[in-house]
Amino acid sequence: MTAGGFGTGGEAPFQLRGFSLGDAIVGAGFLITASSFIEYISGGGGGGLSGLGFVYGLPIMLGGAALKYGEVLPVPVKASE
Repeated sequence: MTAGGFGTGGEAPFQLRGFSLGDAIVGAGFLITASSFIEYISGGGGGGLSGLGFVYGLPIMLGGAALKYGEVLPVPVKASE
């Protein structure tokens, strides 16, 4: 193995395909925020957890949106010998 984690074939040791960390974090933030609204509207005695879900759910969603915005898609490399 050479420096940078690449083998002799020039390929990365692993690849993540079809998975976006930004999408996952936006989804988690949305679920937290939506569940806090549902708890608040339904009047469930959660002991103030709906407020915590709202306070922490929105920043989680914004962090995921920032990751999604800064995501760089792979670009094919053309090279000759």
